[in-house]
Amino acid sequence: MQKKRDGAIPFEFLLDFFRFLYRNRDLIEVITYADLCWQGDENYEEHYIDEWKRWKEGLKSGRIDRSKIYLLIQHDVDNNPDRTTAAIEAERSFGLRSNVMIFNEALERVTLAKQGIVRKKPYPICYETLKQAEREGFVIGYHSNAVERAEFDLDKAQEILRSDYARLKEEFNIEFFSPHGGVRGADGQSNAAIELPPDLRSKLKWVHNRHTVRVDGGYSDGGMNGQRVDVASRDPRRFIETMRPGGRYRILLHPQYYATPYSETARLASAKWYQEIIAMYGRGEWGEAVWPDTLVRKPRGVRSKGRGTWLKRFADVALRNNPTVDKYKQACSPPVFIGGDGRSGTTLASVILDSHSEMAIGPELHFNGKKLPNLGPYIMRCLVARSTKGGSSVRHGSRTDDEDAKPGIQFINRCSRAGISPNSLRDIIRRVSQERNSDIESFEDRCALVERLGQYAARESRASRWGFKIMREVKNLTRYGGMWPEACYLHVIRDGRDVAASQLAEHGSWGYRDIEAAAEGWVALVEGARSSSAGLKYREVRYEDIVSSPRETLGPIMNWLGEGWQEALLSHQENEHSVVSSSVAHPSKAQVAQPINGTSVGRYKRDLSPEEIARFDAIAGDLLVNLGYDLHEPAGEC
Repeated sequence: MQKKRDGAIPFEFLLDFFRFLYRNRDLIEVITYADLCWQGDENYEEHYIDEWKRWKEGLKSGRIDRSKIYLLIQHDVDNNPDRTTAAIEAERSFGLRSNVMIFNEALERVTLAKQGIVRKKPYPICYETLKQAEREGFVIGYHSNAVERAEFDLDKAQEILRSDYARLKEEFNIEFFSPHGGVRGADGQSNAAIELPPDLRSKLKWVHNRHTVRVDGGYSDGGMNGQRVDVASRDPRRFIETMRPGGRYRILLHPQYYATPYSETARLASAKWYQEIIAMYGRGEWGEAVWPDTLVRKPRGVRSKGRGTWLKRFADVALRNNPTVDKYKQACSPPVFIGGDGRSGTTLASVILDSHSEMAIGPELHFNGKKLPNLGPYIMRCLVARSTKGGSSVRHGSRTDDEDAKPGIQFINRCSRAGISPNSLRDIIRRVSQERNSDIESFEDRCALVERLGQYAARESRASRWGFKIMREVKNLTRYGGMWPEACYLHVIRDGRDVAASQLAEHGSWGYRDIEAAAEGWVALVEGARSSSAGLKYREVRYEDIVSSPRETLGPIMNWLGEGWQEALLSHQENEHSVVSSSVAHPSKAQVAQPINGTSVGRYKRDLSPEEIARFDAIAGDLLVNLGYDLHEPAGEC
């Protein structure tokens, strides 16, 4: 078995590049080969000159925005496909797309080069990840090593190419291909020496290596294994500086070269830029420190939008503390936010999802509460008040020696329920305050803090994804979507009459004041969530369906989230959850410590009077029916 080579460049360098593209998405538009101006008259021998002319005409006419930079990203998946999987997951989380070129079969390159023997080797590429990426707009292409596998017989290589294409076409929409560099034969033939068979000329577009689509400039990290290139000139950041609005560029990446821990090679060590980034990561400098936004020139009139700009302010705790390839997803997977009215089953939904090994879903933080003046100095003061005055027992409706500190102590306690200790909270607040240069008062700054808290909780749980409950804030998704456009928003809806019965009976301090207010509030919340979720990954689930048919209901939700099924989802009570184990008890602790059950379904029939039910139905009846609930039939008169 061949020894798996370690990458020579920190994988974080690649992730920070994706973050850079995300921050500058208003200026740099990442496109794929499928986005080019094809019309069926392509001629690869001439490097698609007609397509290039149509592209330029589009820029001239204004059909293509001249104020933007257009970037093609291509991944050649040669060795260590798991690193490509990690790169794809990162791109997906930032809304990026790329062109992923894969083998049909891999071979032992060293054996061929030294002994002239063709020997297959394992190629554990994740087809499911690639299929999902293709559904999201990625291009999956064919990386041809047919000439090598044919032992440099070009006629035999064409038959292998046909066979590879037919096999990959069974899995993917293969339209583009790029030959692998690979080993050269005795006469100097490489994999690029092949010609496309006539029957495939109209089906495959040769986009790179010998024949290529046209670009205004290109960069390749090919040869970073230290064999043929001048690595001193291969700093991709210098290439980014050459890009100009209106231009079309391409970056070719081999994710196999990027890993953590990485193995420094003597040839790379001679490059000043390489030593620079190694030193920066060693000092804990990430993100914009490594990939500054000044690398690109913004045309006049182009300004970065506010949404998501906080990403550039802080480094990734999860990656810093867990530098392993299979944990890269931890910083990049989209968060999950669970919303719903009070007493709708949101806590149950959160602990069910928290039972999944790849998910750390915490309770509500109410981080945008109006009573919280800021989450910086104020929370720091409340941490002192909590530790010196026994404030850990403060809950809704209770009193403390310092009434001004009550909202802050409640926030601290909610963080504790999410598995974030006061000491950890203090450290995270201090770091975010410094990086944001703020008191964490604005909504954007508060979201930056929540992002960091979520990453911390995921790391502590050894999960790859984080999330929190946002409760009634689900009706304000436009605002949340502006900060987390890639997130998944799950809205748990319960029969509004059961919600009213629970709140009116047990939660007078924060619940609805009367049946009319309950009906109006429930309708406003559902309709607000629906109207504000446009363009977001939003899904509704009924509480009653979760408790009556958990497997059938949760299966599609896990598919929607992009996570595999785990039986632990059906037995959340057997798993550890911080919301249950925390010394600061959650109001729903007793209920969620029980197995999934439907004992609370229909409680309104016993807790509300017929008159109250009729009054609720008069206001919310249409929505109840729309959601599949039956209207109450009053008993006939005697």
